[in-house]
Amino acid sequence: NNAALNYYIPIADYPANRWMRAFAVNVHGPFMLAKAVLADMTAGRGGAIVNIGSGAAIGPGRGPYEDHTVRGGTMYGATKAALERFTQGLAQELASHGNIAVTCVSPSRVVATPGTVRRQYTAQLINDFASDCCVISVGSSALAPAIERQFWEGTDHPELYQTLAAEFAGHPRAPDMDTLVLACTHFPLVAAQLRESFPGVSLVDSGEAIARRVESLLGSALPTVGQPGEQRVIVLGERRVSAHFLEKLSAQGISQRPTLVAAD
Repeated sequence: NNAALNYYIPIADYPANRWMRAFAVNVHGPFMLAKAVLADMTAGRGGAIVNIGSGAAIGPGRGPYEDHTVRGGTMYGATKAALERFTQGLAQELASHGNIAVTCVSPSRVVATPGTVRRQYTAQLINDFASDCCVISVGSSALAPAIERQFWEGTDHPELYQTLAAEFAGHPRAPDMDTLVLACTHFPLVAAQLRESFPGVSLVDSGEAIARRVESLLGSALPTVGQPGEQRVIVLGERRVSAHFLEKLSAQGISQRPTLVAAD
């Protein structure tokens, strides 16, 4: 469960409808997806539920606070804290089955969205793990939705990649750039387009690190090598599945038709 939504607005200015929408995606979505698969899992088939958390779930701690900067991340942190509590509670409820793993993974590297780029948390990560590098942080709020439209409708937006490359090119150290970290799980899906826009630059897919972390958490709950597994796709909030999306799933070896779950 890797969907998330926030607007980075201070609580005093946060519109109630956006607050409800963010909770619907960040908390209610994982709940509905878990409900959709639990019947099969508890019938003896077992399985694993992995929710994607965030370091934002850790609050600023007890006051007094020396840093008075208002970054607008309270809403996002509250939903991720709720997701972690939901994950632990669900894991406890299913513990008696013995073959169902419920875990929450919190990424420890940059997610290239505007809100994360400007967070102090991101700056600290760069200081801790890349202090000897020149890190150019660029946040794109348009790229992930465009990738989703590409997989759903088949429409590509090459101008977005050109715009992204131009933002990097504006940095004085841009000519020395040798590595581009694809820190959002959407971005590796368009690695070919990004290579065209960033010639000569190596791409780092952080999805491999996330997969290794998930594997370490699930442990024995994972199927053994050679044992048949199952991939299932659940679509929230749509009344039908597009033909193009079905073609994309088939190309990935997923022939089972997606399950539709109403968002209301």
